Amino acid sequence: MGIDKILKYMSSIFKESKIIKSHCEVLGEIVKQLETKEKRIKSEIDTVSSKQKRKKLNIELKIVKLQLRKGYFKLNALKEESPATPERTDKPLNHSYLT
Repeated sequence: MGIDKILKYMSSIFKESKIIKSHCEVLGEIVKQLETKEKRIKSEIDTVSSKQKRKKLNIELKIVKLQLRKGYFKLNALKEESPATPERTDKPLNHSYLT
């Protein structure tokens, strides 16, 4: 019985690390999409001449920045939970949205 419990526990540990890693990958992709959306909105704000459209785009930009901030916090939390992975040694995330 003792060996069965140990094996079950060890298999659950490996499954959790795979799940966390896949969540990190998915969240990383979402953050990249939000970054491109932010760049697109900023460029649209520069080209729009109407005050109403500019105001609407500024609100949308604030929403995207907030989503990015939440994404960075969640991504960092997931990376701290996961065991050491090659992703953690890569360049650090852009934390300009945290200030």
